[in-house]
Amino acid sequence: HPSAPSQPHSHSHTVSVRSMDWTAPVPASLLSEPWDVILAADCVFWPHLFRPLLATIEALCRVGWESNTHTTVLLAMTWRLRRGQAFVTVAEEMGWRMN
Repeated sequence: HPSAPSQPHSHSHTVSVRSMDWTAPVPASLLSEPWDVILAADCVFWPHLFRPLLATIEALCRVGWESNTHTTVLLAMTWRLRRGQAFVTVAEEMGWRMN
């Protein structure tokens, strides 16, 4: 059987969760430190909100770019009513690389 570690992990992690209105300016409090991960789920439905969503995510990522920190963006969406493909098209037009 595996032996238990002799000492507990000394790593400290903080998770921050924020809801956002991406049609409004990003609050300064969210631009004070780089983000390791941005997770957005079920945010892609209305085509007129695609560009504001992407601009908000880009503003949050830019904080990391200025300090040479990489931010991973995870965006979960469904492919309903062809809006997923429309979102990808807009993102690519704005310079995003979608995987």
